[in-house]
Amino acid sequence: MISLRHKNKFLFGRTSSYDHKVIKRWVLIFSGFVLAASLIHLMLFFFSLGFPGKASFIGHSYPLMVLFSMTYLILMVVLLFFPHILYGMPVGLKDIKLPSQNESELKAAPVHLFSEEYLQDLEKKLDEWINQKHYLNEECSMGSVALQLQIPQHHLSYYYNTILKLKFTDWRNNLRVENAMLLLGQESSRSITIEALASQCGFASQTTFNRAFKNSLGVTPTQYLKLKS
Repeated sequence: MISLRHKNKFLFGRTSSYDHKVIKRWVLIFSGFVLAASLIHLMLFFFSLGFPGKASFIGHSYPLMVLFSMTYLILMVVLLFFPHILYGMPVGLKDIKLPSQNESELKAAPVHLFSEEYLQDLEKKLDEWINQKHYLNEECSMGSVALQLQIPQHHLSYYYNTILKLKFTDWRNNLRVENAMLLLGQESSRSITIEALASQCGFASQTTFNRAFKNSLGVTPTQYLKLKS
């Protein structure tokens, strides 16, 4: 079913031939492994019926069981490195020929998993989330954002890594630093300590706040205040 689903995507130009080959190879290997494992387990079952010592039989078949377990584990780990096997996540369109595009335009064209409408809707939800300043919550994580916005976490991960080309933690910390700058610009906050400011902006410690502030602006909060005074 996985292979057929991605084959249809390939035929309609939504999955590259590279993707389709990776998916097809994984499905063939996995199917062959399951078939071989089933047949060998069935043979071992019948052999065990006539084997005089059950413990001795288990000892002889133990290496084979370990081999099957390791093979299965490797096949599952492959999915972590090639998630498009399950989700259809694109690796590239270098092998797809579109009628309205020449070779140079095809290479320059961005590859997106989602439609433009879906991305716009996702950005709108994130803007509303930002306006509500949920990023100031110390427990803020990509998982909590996905839960609040009712968006699959792997969609958000793709959005940050591929569209924004930014880690989620950097994106969140940049928002927190911007909020800290706004607070530092207010007269009522001039006497606030750096530690208290870090806590108000969602950082777990002053050290984390200083690091994020310097990564974003190139100076620490203390240096920033000296430059402004």
